[in-house]
Formats: sequence, C-alpha cells, structure tokens
Amino acid sequence: MNKRTESYFIGPSLRRARDSKGWSQEVFAPVVGMSQSNLSNIESNKQKVSWETIQLIAHKLDLTPEELLDADGGVVVNVYLTSPSFQHDVLVFMLKTWRREV
Repeated sequence: MNKRTESYFIGPSLRRARDSKGWSQEVFAPVVGMSQSNLSNIESNKQKVSWETIQLIAHKLDLTPEELLDADGGVVVNVYLTSPSFQHDVLVFMLKTWRREV
C-alpha cells in the first residue's frame, strides 16, 4: 500500500467547509483532535497538514479528501509540491472532473 507522505495547504477550503456547518474554530478543533490555535494556523495557510489529517478533517466535515483539496483549486496550487505519483493522481482526477462539467 502506498502511503502518502506529502503535506498540503488547505486553509480557505477548510474554513469555508467549517463555516458552512456553522462551527467555530473552538468547536471544531477538538473534534479533529487539535487546538484552536493549530486549526487557526492551518486555516490561514501558516501550516501544512498531512494526508492523514486531511482524511480525518474531511470525514468530520462529510467531505472526501479530494473535495476538501479541490474546494478552492488548492490541489492545482499544491500539486507542484508533491511526488510524481500524486501529481499523476491529481491530473487524472482533474480530467475526470472536467469531463463531467463539459
């Protein structure tokens, strides 16, 4: 099994998803096992998060990890910071999404 070791910025998409649920940082941070200041750093893109953290956060927000990454085009920005195999996965995902929209 391939373990993803990349880390990502997800700030704006995380903030929008959390706000859409009506949850404050103070309410949501303990749900995902972090402090409010840590969540604030993630939402302001001062801190990257691991793939495992993205999976946890997405699950708690009733999203897929890909939806959380793609909510503001973040996956396009961050793909350059990742491994070639993940870049391939992202491009396949983007093509599938594009085909559905066209």
